Amino acid sequence: MTMSDSEDFESSVRKSPKKPEKKPKSNTIKPVEDHQVRDICLELNIRMRIKNILIEDLDNVFWYRVKSKHITIRELVALLSEPPFLLEDKEKAQLLARNLVEDPSTGEIEYDEYAKQALSIVKTQFKNKISNHATFRMQELEDELHPQISEKIDKHKEEIEHVIEVAYPEG
Repeated sequence: MTMSDSEDFESSVRKSPKKPEKKPKSNTIKPVEDHQVRDICLELNIRMRIKNILIEDLDNVFWYRVKSKHITIRELVALLSEPPFLLEDKEKAQLLARNLVEDPSTGEIEYDEYAKQALSIVKTQFKNKISNHATFRMQELEDELHPQISEKIDKHKEEIEHVIEVAYPEG
């Protein structure tokens, strides 16, 4: 390439019409609703119960890592993947984080992983969702399982009584 070729290239670049800037594709989505995170909340509640963590203890075992007064969706997803929850499924973590951070009353929203919410609001919503959804789901499971368990016990009642008599003859 000679000097004149180089000059011609530079001048053609300078003179070439600019391409119109493309508008970024809209990434509008519906906010995550409570029913979409119900099972995730139950799962987290069960993990807390297994580790003997009370809802009231979350500040000491979970939220203490957050040093700001606000938290983003992205930070919350990362936080949920750490102890005590160890939520490794990023999709689940993102759904829950979005549910806690985004405002559901706005209709469709522009997704932004850096959208943030006041930590105090997120903490309150998190506590309510974990305890409310879990309690409701646990009651639902109990109502569903109780008749099945009772039926099995009734079916094998004599065998169960015999095993107990053999194991505890004095009782």
